[in-house]
Amino acid sequence: MKNKAFSLIEMIAVMAIIAIISSLAVPKISRYIDEANKTKVIAAVLELNNYILLEDIDKISNVSDLLKNFDNLDSLKINLNINGEFKIGNVKGEMFLQDKYVNAKIFEPDYYSNLIIGPSVK
Repeated sequence: MKNKAFSLIEMIAVMAIIAIISSLAVPKISRYIDEANKTKVIAAVLELNNYILLEDIDKISNVSDLLKNFDNLDSLKINLNINGEFKIGNVKGEMFLQDKYVNAKIFEPDYYSNLIIGPSVK
């Protein structure tokens, strides 16, 4: 009677192939997640700028004043604190005001370093 089971060497070879394929895929998946988080930052900047327009806010001098008046920072879903700093996944940066509009500067990850998002970018 012939044995139809896999040998230990065959199992190790398959596991090695799976490990190689997954090691190639993980960095790409991580980059896609960072791109999605960057998109959330863009959405938050747009929402804060819409808030400025809808509330007709003229007397704000810094982003902290704006965020104190904003109803629900958690609704922006980027872990934004009252000082304008945010961190969502690997994406880290801060919000700032320029020309009475909210912009965001991303510090991390390195491939987005010093990227500025917002209407005041020229």
